[in-house]
Amino acid sequence: MKFQIVWKAIATFAVAAAVAIAVPYFSLSFIDDDHESLQKQRVTEQAQRVRDVVVDGLRLAQLEFEQNLAEIIDEPLTKAGWNTLQDHHGEVVLAAKLSEVELDDSFTPPISWGDLRMIRAIGEDQLIEPEAFEFKDTWYLRLAKSVSLSGENESVVYLQTLPLNYFSELLLPQLATGRVILLQQLPQGRAQMILGQGAGDGVNRERIRINGIWMADFDASGQWLDQVERDTSIFYYALAMSALILLLGLVMARRIHQHEARLKGELQQGLRKSSTAHDAKWADVPHHVFRDYDIRGLADELSDELVLSLGRALGTKVLSTQGEGMYVCRDGRSSSPRLHKALVEGILSTGCHVIDIGTGPSGKLYYATEVGRHRSGVMITASHNPKAYNGFKMVIGGKVLDGKRVRDIKSLIVADQFVSGTGEYHEEQMDNEYLERLTQGITGTLSFKVAVDAGNGIAGPTALSALKLAGCEPKPLFCEPDGSFPNHDPDPSHLPNLDALRQRVIDEQADFGIALDGDGDRLFMIDELGQVVMPDKLLMLLARDVCARVPNAKVVYDIKSSSTIDEFVERYHGEGLVCKSGHSNVRNKMVREKAVLGGELSGHIFIADDWYGFDDGIYAALRIIQLLDQRQQTLGDFVATLPKSYSSAEIRIPVSADYSAHVLDLMNDHQDWNDIATFLLLDGVRVEFKDGWGLVRPSNTESAVTFRFESNTEAGLAAVRQRFYDLLSGAFDDIDWNELIEDLR
Repeated sequence: MKFQIVWKAIATFAVAAAVAIAVPYFSLSFIDDDHESLQKQRVTEQAQRVRDVVVDGLRLAQLEFEQNLAEIIDEPLTKAGWNTLQDHHGEVVLAAKLSEVELDDSFTPPISWGDLRMIRAIGEDQLIEPEAFEFKDTWYLRLAKSVSLSGENESVVYLQTLPLNYFSELLLPQLATGRVILLQQLPQGRAQMILGQGAGDGVNRERIRINGIWMADFDASGQWLDQVERDTSIFYYALAMSALILLLGLVMARRIHQHEARLKGELQQGLRKSSTAHDAKWADVPHHVFRDYDIRGLADELSDELVLSLGRALGTKVLSTQGEGMYVCRDGRSSSPRLHKALVEGILSTGCHVIDIGTGPSGKLYYATEVGRHRSGVMITASHNPKAYNGFKMVIGGKVLDGKRVRDIKSLIVADQFVSGTGEYHEEQMDNEYLERLTQGITGTLSFKVAVDAGNGIAGPTALSALKLAGCEPKPLFCEPDGSFPNHDPDPSHLPNLDALRQRVIDEQADFGIALDGDGDRLFMIDELGQVVMPDKLLMLLARDVCARVPNAKVVYDIKSSSTIDEFVERYHGEGLVCKSGHSNVRNKMVREKAVLGGELSGHIFIADDWYGFDDGIYAALRIIQLLDQRQQTLGDFVATLPKSYSSAEIRIPVSADYSAHVLDLMNDHQDWNDIATFLLLDGVRVEFKDGWGLVRPSNTESAVTFRFESNTEAGLAAVRQRFYDLLSGAFDDIDWNELIEDLR
């Protein structure tokens, strides 16, 4: 042992001596590096000055535009279309009503597609940046603004054109230092040079962003950079550092020895865990089960040891947020009792209390966290996934865990960073209270015949009881909980799983049918003719009612839903807000935006006007049934009042996680579509063509990529689907993409 200590000390000192000798030797190269660094710093500073000049120029142009506009603001529009109101110093000022804007080449420069894009953005209340455009080899600057005139019912848009050489004079003082290039990159377009002057050496360049669409390149001249002097003082500092390093080497050798001796003693006394043992314990953790908005995977992957640690992590997290306990609920899957036992044991071991509310839909767990004594809870479920799966949906402090919060739980598990204590376990019956609250807002008697398919999930008995309590006559189909799901997977978003319910509606001559997933938080409906009503249509039915009662209501919808939602909600004086897919993403966006309604294509519907803002398929169904009763319409007739569009169901193509990333990269980088489409990268890749749009994104609940398509015409829908199929089948011929072009159901 003594020999090892001496050897480590000698080795440490030898390294320090080598470093001490090398420092002066390499200091000369450091001097050169420092000189280069100073040059780069100077280039960066000069690029910033160029940016400031251009920003000031844009600000002055905007100010001049505002002044010109103030002079002509009250002049009347005498005819439809564009009106040349004044000619200010050779700068054309045009005005027109937003509703009358169209291409017009009778002006110089003409009204172009770029102008129409700016005007469209104005109509959508977006921030408008001045844009440059080229006309007959000359570049111009266009500014735009919308103004409401007195006595007019709609806004008027004003355009002003300035010559771009406006900036040339402003940039003259900068040309002595190098070449200045201004570039413009419009949405989904390539960067294009709009102004260039001066001379540089092409070696030291810096690009800096000016605003959302403008950038500046500064290319420094070599003569200007040579004025930067070298600083040789670093060599002398290096000599002094060498002596200090030798001394530190001796000190470090001694401290290394002391630390190892202390660590060995702690391990012998059991005060510290062996890092080797810890790494081995978690080497086989199925990291893929920690998903974007829950923990989910094959039940066999969720070992008792992992679930025990999950309970400890959740208990630790709850206590760190000043909570005292958690509610625990589970679905009817065969593996849920085992997971429940390990989870509860882990939570209690931290000193966090557990209130077990038994089995039931996720809505019951969420309800408990809203009205009960604790604001945290765990639902043991794999939702719509097949029987081999299971997982956990988690709420802490009233917030559904998603993204970073799920990763925080994983970090606690891997690090074994748990508190210890002894929690108390209680059982509590909440079924009757939850059932009464579901039907509390129902007015009158809803005398409908309703076919119900719960997919043998846990929500069947609650749904039947709620419908009966509301006055309906339910016709059950697969409503007995059975964790083996003998009839079909509990996933109504896979449309073939709805075939039996569609036939049941016809056979029973039911008014409509409702389908729920394994834990009852997803809702699909079937109209009186056996046709599937997609959840984005159900969301619009609810939005019409909510927006009529709640001023300036906000409605959140996911990127997979119909693009007609935004315009429809605005028609009823609401505001549509798009977000990433995922039940926790929608719910958390609603909380941030104070929205009263939300939904996603997979069937999650969130209501917050007379409910708690969480997704509950049973409650959403009751609200829609009440609307049908109030309007005295069939579901089919009610849906027929919505904007007409043609869309696919959600299409899932099984692929590995790596394959999914390759698909997204291909779609995002496909240059041939740049001129005919725009790309939205909020969640996956959504490609918007003139005749419709297509979306591809990785699934967060299974190993697959999902697609959805929509158009205003059947021909447009087929064309968009064919484009996606041609691209993907040509690039990845080992995957079957045929489902992308199959006929719509």
